[in-house]
Order: sequence, then structure tokens, then C-alpha cells
Amino acid sequence: MSLTTNLRKSLTQISIQIQQTMGGQEILSESQINEIATVASKENLELGCKLIKKAVIDKALKKVREDP
Repeated sequence: MSLTTNLRKSLTQISIQIQQTMGGQEILSESQINEIATVASKENLELGCKLIKKAVIDKALKKVREDP
């Protein structure tokens, strides 16, 4: 499953739970949930890629410094 799919599922479940506690009033429409999930996953994907890139570079630099 993709990040967007997982996020969409979680948002839907949370929206349903809130809706139940508020007497059935719809909190987020399906299109709003899809938009939030898409935007958030794109933003987090970029951040995740940057973190992975930094970790790889740090590891490589550490190995270069350790080599005799």
C-alpha cells in the first residue's frame, strides 16, 4: 500500500469516529479526505527522501574517515 492510501484510510476512520460523536454531522467529504491525503503524502515523501539521502551521505562520510 502507498503512503497516500494508508493516510486516506486513517483520515476516513478518524472522520467517521468524529462524525459519530457529533451526531452524524459530516466532518470531511471524501474529496477533502483525498486532497488532504495526497498533499500530505507528497510533502512527507519529499521529507523522507531528504532524510534517507542525509543518512546515506553521513554513513558514507563516516566510512571514508575510518578507512586507513
